[in-house]
Amino acid sequence: MARKNVRGVDPWNICDCWQECPYECDGGICEGYGDGIIIPPTKEDLAGKLLALKEQKEQFEEQIKQINLKISTTEDLIIQDMLTEEIDRFKAHDVFFYWKYDTFANVNKTNTSRVIAWLRLNGFSELIITEIDKKGLVKAVEEMLAVSDELPSGLGELVNVYEKPIIRTRKSAKKGE
Repeated sequence: MARKNVRGVDPWNICDCWQECPYECDGGICEGYGDGIIIPPTKEDLAGKLLALKEQKEQFEEQIKQINLKISTTEDLIIQDMLTEEIDRFKAHDVFFYWKYDTFANVNKTNTSRVIAWLRLNGFSELIITEIDKKGLVKAVEEMLAVSDELPSGLGELVNVYEKPIIRTRKSAKKGE
């Protein structure tokens, strides 16, 4: 049930569907208590909502995987029909459909240095992009900040560092183990 709030203490005046409330609220404003004010849910309530949302996200991601698989299968069937009919495009449902080959290329990590050398020697230097490992940079910055409250001179002006509070979860050990 929604709980009464003391006036002036950060009021949340919008009902949320996951909060139990015995009142029929119109337009999302709780009418159960005077002035339409209810207190925020407890951290346990919020933790339950967070877990439910993460589970819902996992379910959606699985649905997206299944839909992508169906899309790929349907595309393959359309391409086979187009090849059989020897056409490269057609119109259906007021949309033009056509197919083409997409090219993908990647480098095996063991060959990276040799590929970079070859590209430099053969005029493809613009393809070589040096990237900084994001997780490695974060760990290095954390280690530097553990030693000193500031980043070393020269790096502090180049790197933006901030902290963002997040909630991580893990399943607790089963009882009896």
